[in-house]
Amino acid sequence: MEKEKKSEIIELSGIISQNFSQLSPGFLINKDDIKNIEELKKYLSGKIKVLLNEKFDSLFNLLYRIDVEDKKIEEVFSKEKKDDIPGSIANLIIERQLQKIHYRKIYKEGNL
Repeated sequence: MEKEKKSEIIELSGIISQNFSQLSPGFLINKDDIKNIEELKKYLSGKIKVLLNEKFDSLFNLLYRIDVEDKKIEEVFSKEKKDDIPGSIANLIIERQLQKIHYRKIYKEGNL
């Protein structure tokens, strides 16, 4: 894996850990355990599944704070099978956080 990609995954894991630690104390993604986006998605999906069952409203508040589009969330709940929802939400979170990382990088470089 390229160094830049690994650093992006570490940054992404840190941001997601920070977001979720507000809902689930002790939610921490060990940067050495996550080697790629698929592993992160799998880990995050498991946590989202628990939150969907135990802290549904809190999960939605978190999605709002992360700035995941309402329309995309509605699509997930209307079109996905129940078992696929956690993975789809994980994808939305990862996608949005990667966008933020990309825009921060562009801004720092003065290209925005």
